[in-house]
Amino acid sequence: MEEQNTQQQAADQQADNQAGGQQTDTASETAEEKLFRQEDVNNIVAREAKKAQEKLLKQLGIDDFDSAKEGLEKFREWQESQKSEAEKQAEQLQKLQTDFNTVSDENASLKAQIAAMKSGVKAESVEDVVTLAKTLVDDDTDMNDAIKKVVEKYPHFAEEQEEEKKPSFTTGQHKNNSGGDAFAKTLLGG
Repeated sequence: MEEQNTQQQAADQQADNQAGGQQTDTASETAEEKLFRQEDVNNIVAREAKKAQEKLLKQLGIDDFDSAKEGLEKFREWQESQKSEAEKQAEQLQKLQTDFNTVSDENASLKAQIAAMKSGVKAESVEDVVTLAKTLVDDDTDMNDAIKKVVEKYPHFAEEQEEEKKPSFTTGQHKNNSGGDAFAKTLLGG
């Protein structure tokens, strides 16, 4: 047992000595380090990246970057030529469906804006009202009802409606007591 402890202590001392030796080695290496400017570091990184790219291209059997571009373009052309007529039609159908959905959304938005304007919403608030109303639309509520709900909840979006003067009916003589208009006086016999 004592012999093992002694061997363990000897091993620990050797490890400490080696670590201390490494510390002095790194200190001497630090003194010998060369300082690089940012430009030098950038050049080194660019050079290494180019070497890695060239190595990869050579592994793929390509001489340079330009021939890699040409090869990729030819491959894409070949892929396009291999597509069946059905695949081409499917791609075209997908594009047309996307366009249709976009136009349908715009159409619905414009119809909602017209409905908001008909409901008496201020011109500068139409888009806000439509956005709020879209959140209220469901199976039971259409856009017009949703717009009405928004205007009821937020009356500041509605235009202030001027009260129209209602005509009043009188019976009897219509006399104008103001002496302002000479023509009216002579016409009325006054």
